[in-house]
Amino acid sequence: MFKKLKIGSLIYYTSHVIALMVKPSDAGDLWKVGLLINYKSDMECTILNSDGVYEVCPSAMIMTYPDEV
Repeated sequence: MFKKLKIGSLIYYTSHVIALMVKPSDAGDLWKVGLLINYKSDMECTILNSDGVYEVCPSAMIMTYPDEV
């Protein structure tokens, strides 16, 4: 089951299904960094992308950003 992330967390998100099979460090530009803003439902999240634009993304297409940078 999907573990909900905390609102305000840095996340990786993608719109490409193939990216789910590759680590963000090895995927080039398939994964993008964003900020989790809100949960619209159990299936969708609102995120703020790196350009400052709000996007709706399926919750299955996000993953945690690593703590150690």
